[in-house]
Amino acid sequence: MSILPPNKPQKVRKVPRNYFIYGDTMSGKSYLAERFPAPLFLNTDGNSEMNTAPSIQLKNVRKSDGSLKKSVIDQLDEIILALGTEKHGYKTVVIDVIDDVVTLIEQAICYDNGVETLGDVPYGKGYANLILFSKHLLLN
Repeated sequence: MSILPPNKPQKVRKVPRNYFIYGDTMSGKSYLAERFPAPLFLNTDGNSEMNTAPSIQLKNVRKSDGSLKKSVIDQLDEIILALGTEKHGYKTVVIDVIDDVVTLIEQAICYDNGVETLGDVPYGKGYANLILFSKHLLLN
């Protein structure tokens, strides 16, 4: 028995593609991303008002006492679930800007634990949660 595969074409497996578009502020990254097929923008900086694609503003919502009412983590979970289970027609998800999403996740963890920095959460739990939530976002 040979370790070589059969000499015949194999079926192409369609896999989602991930693109990272990097550039200076106002250099046209979102303008370019808007040209991808049926985009949904997950926006952090308010620039989604400058294009015509549908968008959702990502944010941590706090109560009047400063505690978390709804975290960006919960918001992203809802969006990912809806994209995976509902009929919607979107073919592209644009995260604009990923750096801000990581900062929002970090803030949510801090608000949830009543601390100022991730380092203030005991036993490295804050950093572990940041890595866990960030991986969850990127893998879904």
